Amino acid sequence: MIETNYDPNWLRLGFPDAPDPDSSGHDVGIVIIDTLKPHQSIQHLKERLIYITVHDDLSIQVQMPAFEEPSMIKNVENEHGLLTVLSLAHQPCKINGKLHTGISPAATFIVLNHGAFRKGEGERLKEGINWLLEKQEQWNIKIVLSMGWHALDNPHLLKNTRYNSTVKALAPVLEKDILVVCSNGNSRITNIKPPVEYLAVGGYHDRGFADVNSHVPYADEPWGLNGDGHMRPDVLGPRTYLSVPIRKNESSMESVVFYGGTSGSSTLITGVCAYLMSKFPHVEIQILKNVLKEQGDYIDNYDNPAPKVNVEKVITALEAGNINKYP
Repeated sequence: MIETNYDPNWLRLGFPDAPDPDSSGHDVGIVIIDTLKPHQSIQHLKERLIYITVHDDLSIQVQMPAFEEPSMIKNVENEHGLLTVLSLAHQPCKINGKLHTGISPAATFIVLNHGAFRKGEGERLKEGINWLLEKQEQWNIKIVLSMGWHALDNPHLLKNTRYNSTVKALAPVLEKDILVVCSNGNSRITNIKPPVEYLAVGGYHDRGFADVNSHVPYADEPWGLNGDGHMRPDVLGPRTYLSVPIRKNESSMESVVFYGGTSGSSTLITGVCAYLMSKFPHVEIQILKNVLKEQGDYIDNYDNPAPKVNVEKVITALEAGNINKYP
């Protein structure tokens, strides 16, 4: 038996029911800027998992990791891209009687490896993004998730976000009316924060449970004005003890690892957005961003103006048409 009693991630986000494996995120393409190794836990995704690598000479390589021989991974906890994909798309399983499932398991996942944190990363990211935008209709790309969005920029220098190499590379994405979700950062030590055009996601400490009485601010959570003078982040998601079931072999789901930080938070909120896009296929990006904020819940005695995402309240508001197009 797996030794954890933490609530499922979907319950902690305020879903009224567990996301359906066949419909949550259906017909939504999610670009994840990260790296990925083949693993038995992702083989069920089959052709819905695509891995794109941009090489130093700007050539593009396309792989299908779900059909490749699984890699020998010694420390799964450090496999950032794998944990991201599985948080969104792991198969349903019961852990100590609680049903755990991915947040948007029916989506299409395109992982983009542009060689981050190396010289020339901005140019490679731009090349990869432009290549993917040519495939936008084929994969119905609606969301881009950028977690290490600040790249090689000096994280201690507060400057206008338009100078950031990632922001420059992602500019065509916004022109295509694609939602960009990004991590807001993991520590107050750094002050670089994303542009207001992105859905910036911070985190809070829910101690692993949906009960709001368990929820408190994360001690080192960054928030405040970015270099353009805009308050960031927009919303908060759980950032600790995010359960991710992992297959140890082809026949068993025997282990749970934990994702965390605002990478985990932004991944979960990306899944929420994909779920909502599949449930409300005509929702506009700006309306979606606004309703996530307007229908959020606040942590008592916390100055951070960003609310916790509450999926059930968002669904109710969208179904009732109780939404604002402009913030």
